[in-house]
Amino acid sequence: MSAVPFLTGPRRDFFLALAARIVPESTSLDAEACGRMLALVEEALSTRPAATARELALFLRVLRWLPALRYGRPLDRLRPAAQDAALRWFQDSPVTLFRKGFWA
Repeated sequence: MSAVPFLTGPRRDFFLALAARIVPESTSLDAEACGRMLALVEEALSTRPAATARELALFLRVLRWLPALRYGRPLDRLRPAAQDAALRWFQDSPVTLFRKGFWA
């Protein structure tokens, strides 16, 4: 992977919003702990092929925007109950690729 950080700008914001829904305890992290969490993701991606980062970036876009087809808004702009419903759909999706992506 290149030296360019993966979790920057809108991707970072969405990742943190997603983390808040999946791991609610992450919302209580202070700035230092949040930075360590993000650094762990960056470190994990740095040891993998660049294609892995591209796949993850694509999957994050799908996670964000696919719920807009049903709810009219991206995942991070939905009410918590709708976010949870959308994430449950990905988790148990009949589409194997979405289910595998969610659990990866």
